Amino acid sequence: MALNENRLDVAERLLKPHLKEDPFDAAAIRMLAELAARIVRWRDAENLLRRAGELAPGWTAAKANLALVLGRMGRPAEAMELLD
Repeated sequence: MALNENRLDVAERLLKPHLKEDPFDAAAIRMLAELAARIVRWRDAENLLRRAGELAPGWTAAKANLALVLGRMGRPAEAMELLD
């Protein structure tokens, strides 16, 4: 909810401890990646989305988010590979 309300500091304070308790929660990892992307921490967002994809390989939303981040990082060829 905090992330949807753009309360990024609150979202980060909630997500990080949760991920320490459950480091395999792909949805929480994706949310933390979204937070990183919103504050232009592209490398963090990329790494988190790759991790979410490893945990949930069939999750197309995480793959699409990663493609978007790669595009923002100036890596359109890699982004397109993910979308094929």
